[in-house]
Amino acid sequence: MRKLLLVLLLLDYSTVWAQPDRRGNVWHFGELAGLNFAGGTAQILDGSRMGETLRGIGTIGDETGQLVFYSDGQTVWNRFHRVVPGGNSLIFLGKRQGGSTQNGILLPHPKNPDWYYLFSIEQPFIDNDRYTVYYSLIDSKANGGEGGFISKLTLLARNVASSLAVVRHCNNRDFWLIVHDAMSTNTFMSYLLDEAGVTATPTLNQSGSRVDDNGPGRAYLKASPDGKRLAMGFYGSESNTNFAEVFSFDNKTGQVGQRLTRLDWPSLFELTIPSPLEGNRSPSDIAFSPNGQYLYATRRYSSYVPQSPPWRSELYQFNLATKAWTRLVTETYDFSQQGINYVYSGLENAPDGRLYVSHWNRPFLSSINNPNADGAACGFQQNTINLAGRNAGLYLPFRYPPRLPDPTVTVALQSNPTGCNDVLTSIISGFDPSEALRYQWLRDGKAITNATNATYTVLASGGYALLVEEVGGCRRKLSDSLPVTIANALLPPALTSVPPVCVGSTTPTLQATGQQVQWYTSSPPAVSVAAGPSFAPSMATNTPGTYTYYATQTDTKGCTSPANSTTVRVVARPDLTLTQQQVGVCLETLGATALLEAISRQGVQFMWSLRGQLAGNQATITVNDYGRYYISVTDQNQCVRRDSVEVIDRCYRLYMPNAFTPNDDQANDALVAYGNGISRYDLLIYNRWGEVIFAAPDQPFNDGSPLWDGRVGGSYVQPGLYTYQLRVVRQEPTDSIIKIGSVLVIR
Repeated sequence: MRKLLLVLLLLDYSTVWAQPDRRGNVWHFGELAGLNFAGGTAQILDGSRMGETLRGIGTIGDETGQLVFYSDGQTVWNRFHRVVPGGNSLIFLGKRQGGSTQNGILLPHPKNPDWYYLFSIEQPFIDNDRYTVYYSLIDSKANGGEGGFISKLTLLARNVASSLAVVRHCNNRDFWLIVHDAMSTNTFMSYLLDEAGVTATPTLNQSGSRVDDNGPGRAYLKASPDGKRLAMGFYGSESNTNFAEVFSFDNKTGQVGQRLTRLDWPSLFELTIPSPLEGNRSPSDIAFSPNGQYLYATRRYSSYVPQSPPWRSELYQFNLATKAWTRLVTETYDFSQQGINYVYSGLENAPDGRLYVSHWNRPFLSSINNPNADGAACGFQQNTINLAGRNAGLYLPFRYPPRLPDPTVTVALQSNPTGCNDVLTSIISGFDPSEALRYQWLRDGKAITNATNATYTVLASGGYALLVEEVGGCRRKLSDSLPVTIANALLPPALTSVPPVCVGSTTPTLQATGQQVQWYTSSPPAVSVAAGPSFAPSMATNTPGTYTYYATQTDTKGCTSPANSTTVRVVARPDLTLTQQQVGVCLETLGATALLEAISRQGVQFMWSLRGQLAGNQATITVNDYGRYYISVTDQNQCVRRDSVEVIDRCYRLYMPNAFTPNDDQANDALVAYGNGISRYDLLIYNRWGEVIFAAPDQPFNDGSPLWDGRVGGSYVQPGLYTYQLRVVRQEPTDSIIKIGSVLVIR
């Protein structure tokens, strides 16, 4: 009995993409602030050259986690903390680094490991205008490793809201770039970044609320780590324009789906707006938990002039399953007392599994240590990281989209008590639950026909592997080969070979030698179509084709053998063309012959016959006898094609009788011509004064056909002797002969 074998199947991705995500290990943000998560926990990082940057920053590392670039969208710094040549003053950031929530986003080129894309969001130059997104392509190896621009500031989209979301494509290689129109529509635009670059035409979807009445189109757009949902926070100065919405997202097609929920800030924050209104109350930022089950939001009521009483800043968790809100913390602050300003602002997931909270213009970060936990169990911690005197900005660095979880497949070989027909089973996890799965078993690297279930009955020794892939998705899993040896395996039944079947022939009968033979039209596992040692398949023999049939045998223990197969080829008959279907010749001339010629492909055998006797065995033969000659050609498959050609007498002969009796007694009633080798004729009849009394121009000639019935103008002529002139056209050669004679009309 075999032991149970468990094999973990490995994902068939390239070496680069199979590595853990380390590109987002380094953060540069705020005012010279920096963190490194390479060791699993956040460590203070020196060297940043960015000044006071309030808005979102882009940082990107290589596959090992080493810093490559960081940027505020306007300036790009390299790993040496020097400005990339030509990498400053790229866009306009406006007052205090602009109003966009993400000024710069950096992504690797999906194909070239040395190239990186920078997406810059430019603030409007005038109030109540909209944002513009540009992208640039940078070569990290150019200029001796300082970096250099391959292209700069290519327009992606105009008149959009202030945020750009990035979702990893379900193939774990490409990316979706999602922006929202800010011209009073509810249109999302999804651009694909793949090996060919950034698509110029986005996928458009209308869903949710419009971005309008919000000044210059301020909004906060974030994606869940699994790429299946988007959250958008709408910013404004009116109470009815501060809310968030959650949407479904298809990370294969870039389609933004239906709105799943709407979260209205007034009911959430229960804040009484003072009058007159001199500030704004709105979400500061939003972020999903790593498992995508919770949405976190910060909110502040801020005033641009000192007011009393102090205002509040709050941090909330929203359970997307139960729709329940939990207020995690509330702080009051007074702009007149800057020392106690604890404004909760930016939210971002970090590589260490925590969700960090920035405090505007303060030298520390707070954290949610267990963001996948519900309510207070999420573990909010104030002042988790001291930034060594370097202030954070409003927002934290853009989080490089983590690699989507790899699916796992475990297979087991379950032994059959009979000692044969063991079953390979599988345990599948980690695939998208909304996608159907497709299975394909392989033996020795080749797909097994019809082995498309999660289990497979082993009939033969070999190395077995299982490929699992999403039908409508992107992810696939290919196992290592699992060696399976079947001792004393039942051999396949012996099958007799079948010669090729000629088109138009009867269906052959297949023969097998074995126990309890089953026949199949496709490789087992499949439905048996017949049982027994012989099988007459139903197959089309009117056109060429190849048909494969399979047979297994089962012994008295119930063990089934692997399948044996036989192939039936329906082959075309040889082609056959005759240069002439009829040959007219006069063989009465001494030495005269007729040439018969057939055309077919090489390698065939020719056979000519006349009246059952062999007349020749070459493609071309000469004959000296009249009659119908039959020809057959036979190819190497013993397929035959037949045809025939007739040799007819074309010797010229003409006989005209010298009298006829036109009296309607059905005997010799007309002037008749007898002849051969004549195609047409002209006839003139003259009276004794030399006048033409009858004419028959250009008539077809037939042997024994009547030429004149003795009538002129419908009445019989008087008895007597009449002269005729007959001009005939011969068939071979095609010349004319004139015959002049006389005929006696007897009454």
